[in-house]
Amino acid sequence: MSITNLPNIQSPLPGPSTLAVNVMSRNQAAQSAVLSLLRPGGLLSAAQIQRQAHLTGWSTRNTLARLQARGLIVANSCSGTWHISERGRAAAAANQRSYA
Repeated sequence: MSITNLPNIQSPLPGPSTLAVNVMSRNQAAQSAVLSLLRPGGLLSAAQIQRQAHLTGWSTRNTLARLQARGLIVANSCSGTWHISERGRAAAAANQRSYA
């Protein structure tokens, strides 16, 4: 059988664009969950955030780094805790309004 005579087989795997959208939506969901946890105020460690947001260790670290890079959360290096910034509080409030 030559290559030109092969049957058209559809791959059961999603295409690259579908995977990118899934990863993006998971990242956004994780970021939203972390902001929601930190929104009431107070300080939480990465381990507390991981448990309360039901995230993996990698996802927690990645999410914290992304939110910190965007200026939405701030790390307290002495105690190893995180808190939400004023910018993050505004973003969390805007996110809540979009779901209302």
